[in-house]
Amino acid sequence: MTDGTVEGVFFQPWVGETFAGGAVDGVRLLVVGESHYGDVSDVPDLRTLTKVVIRNHIDRPRERLFGRIEQLVGNGPLPDRAARVAFWNRIAFYNFVQEVLPQLGDRPTVKQWSEARSPFLSVLRTLRPQAVLVLGKVMWDSLSVPPLFESRSIDVAGAPYLFRWRITRDYSTIATWANHPSGSRGFKMATWRPHVLALLLAASEAAAER
Repeated sequence: MTDGTVEGVFFQPWVGETFAGGAVDGVRLLVVGESHYGDVSDVPDLRTLTKVVIRNHIDRPRERLFGRIEQLVGNGPLPDRAARVAFWNRIAFYNFVQEVLPQLGDRPTVKQWSEARSPFLSVLRTLRPQAVLVLGKVMWDSLSVPPLFESRSIDVAGAPYLFRWRITRDYSTIATWANHPSGSRGFKMATWRPHVLALLLAASEAAAER
């Protein structure tokens, strides 16, 4: 496993202390957000930005996205700081786009989507998650045109969006997507929470077979 540092990646991922041991239903779960945005001049080393914003959320929750992730994965909302520490220690989180967007609501350019593909592959190869949750259909589609890796659907009843990604000869992971939880008109917790549970179950069963 790794200490969480990934070569070829600018915004280093958040990697919880117990992530490597498969702390979410026995699997290593990577949640993939879209981008950072806004004024980040108060962060001396931007490579640590993802880690900084999550630590800030743990201490003083103000980010809607992170609260929604806690609900999607951990059946939140979480009642206190201790619960948030425990939750974020269990997972890894990575923002896909490797540049800060000016403000909330701005969309990545075609060039930014394209340039983010190779760093994401490095994250997968380094962290080797057994389950990947991609937050946003546009981001999910950006991995497919052209295909970044071999991807095939998994036939699981009630879970039409599960895919197995073949990353290297000896490593594959199970992935799905959800509409972006932060302000997306198409996001409903009751719709997407079952998809996340199906992802974790499929990944747990695959891990048990190895």
